[in-house]
Amino acid sequence: MNINISKPSHLLTIFLCLFLGTPVVNAQFLNRSRGTAELIAPNGHPINISFAISNDEKTKGLSGLQPSKMRVDEGLFFVYNTMSAKTFWMPETYFNLDIIFLDLSMKVVGLEKNVKHFKGRDPIKSIPVTGTYYSAHVLELHAGEADKYHIRVGSMLKWKKYPYFLSRPHSP
Repeated sequence: MNINISKPSHLLTIFLCLFLGTPVVNAQFLNRSRGTAELIAPNGHPINISFAISNDEKTKGLSGLQPSKMRVDEGLFFVYNTMSAKTFWMPETYFNLDIIFLDLSMKVVGLEKNVKHFKGRDPIKSIPVTGTYYSAHVLELHAGEADKYHIRVGSMLKWKKYPYFLSRPHSP
């Protein structure tokens, strides 16, 4: 079969297939206006990150998201930029998570693995809740990813390119 790619309609089809049909980041939970970034895990592997910055984005988090909409190499990064006590809970979630609490320098200060999902909002007493950690940011990954990436309390995560909206830690 001979295909003539000189026709504008064929070129447009090829362009759409190549550039729109195969996204670099598959995370469908993204607020694409925030963009994405890459974190480098302690074992050197990249993690594709989406951001929760506004209060609405933080409140929603991964609630309502089906597990197939977030790949195992993706995560949601909650931006706070100030150190304070943080506790997370799991209402309307459909898959278990590893929840990583980070300080301003991206050091892991708390880690809860395989936090159980909870598909509803009632009874409230049954919704899984993490411990409270004094942290600046929180990262949510599929359960099991913290071990895969060698993330432990005390380990450091690094940005491939520092996001412009994050406060940079102060040097001593």
